[in-house]
Amino acid sequence: MGVCLWFFSFFFFLSTATSAETPREIAQTDVSSEARGVQLNARDNQRVVIDNGIVQVTLSRPDGDVTGIKYKGIDNVLETLNKDNNRGYWDVVWNTPGDPIIFDKLPATNFRIISAVEDQVEVSFSKTWNFSVGKAVVPLNVDKRYIMRRGSSGVYLYTILERLKGWPDVDMDQIRVVFKLQKNKYTFRTKIKKSNFISS
Repeated sequence: MGVCLWFFSFFFFLSTATSAETPREIAQTDVSSEARGVQLNARDNQRVVIDNGIVQVTLSRPDGDVTGIKYKGIDNVLETLNKDNNRGYWDVVWNTPGDPIIFDKLPATNFRIISAVEDQVEVSFSKTWNFSVGKAVVPLNVDKRYIMRRGSSGVYLYTILERLKGWPDVDMDQIRVVFKLQKNKYTFRTKIKKSNFISS
């Protein structure tokens, strides 16, 4: 047997109206978007796009980083001056006992669709560890999940980190998800909902 860790988070926007928007106009937009359902475009080999009419999220394929978030007329709230792998990502700070600390952004190698219906889309970006990769990569199986729901102005995300019996011991000082927003945008606020950490 091994150890499996689940880490959950939820990234969403708190809507703020501009002077040109009335509450009625905002409500009409939300109703229309919700009626459309969640759409998934995974035909591109380099990116995956999930759109529920309120927010559109672009993910790199197969790495599984968040490269774009389109919301309320802003083409990308993430910092476009950064490279694709330095906008929205998971990372861990780890080391094997006695060795130097390593920073790992957990790039994936495989993509698959978990579910794709109008009410909810869930996708997976994963990689499997083995001894041949050496000491530069954290010795864990990684499965990063992204979920978008109908009518929700955000994206749910969680990752499963699995260490199998007999694999190297590892110390992890930090497990987090990072979103680097455009510094010159002030028409929105963001919030990361409290995350849960579960070991099984």
